[in-house]
Amino acid sequence: MIGADTTLRQLEINNIIKNYCGGVISQGVSYIVGVQFRNMARVGASVFSRYGFSDLLPSLLVLDARVRLYNGGVMELKGFLEAKYKKDILVEIILPKKDGVATFDCLRKSSGDLPIINGAMFKGKNNEYRIAIGSRPQRAKLAEKSAEALGRGICIDDVVDMVVEELHFGTNMRGSKEYREDMSKVLVKRMHNKVGGYHDR
Repeated sequence: MIGADTTLRQLEINNIIKNYCGGVISQGVSYIVGVQFRNMARVGASVFSRYGFSDLLPSLLVLDARVRLYNGGVMELKGFLEAKYKKDILVEIILPKKDGVATFDCLRKSSGDLPIINGAMFKGKNNEYRIAIGSRPQRAKLAEKSAEALGRGICIDDVVDMVVEELHFGTNMRGSKEYREDMSKVLVKRMHNKVGGYHDR
């Protein structure tokens, strides 16, 4: 469990988090601005605010994280992100036991800048995949059909096209819809290459 008052820097350097599923959570938060900011920014604010540009949400999504709310109780992060905003207090993030490896990747114009697009991928036993893409510029979302296809052995070149069809991409000052679609394909391929070496034990 990760308390809402945990700083992003604590997530980055904590040995338990660094060794959890390949350190995907630590990877993601390490890109956020600078150490001084990560020493102040809290997990609760990052998750509860559901920022579209969050580098933390894609990693948590592919890990099947749940949130505990003071009034709302425990719910899947996926459902929380899709639900309408309600006044509440985020108490903690619950991470399940996972047998697999995950990775985070992103594209940004410069170090410390907000991401143009980001994502995470998990690979578990029996070719179980989970893919999440964020900063579309909407908040992170799972590409469930694409991940299922990848697990069935569909070629990665076809899966990246499925990701673009499954998820909605938009335009803002950091990048166009078309650019994000193209770069999401690059991200998914790169992440697949990183987790591809994990095999059933």
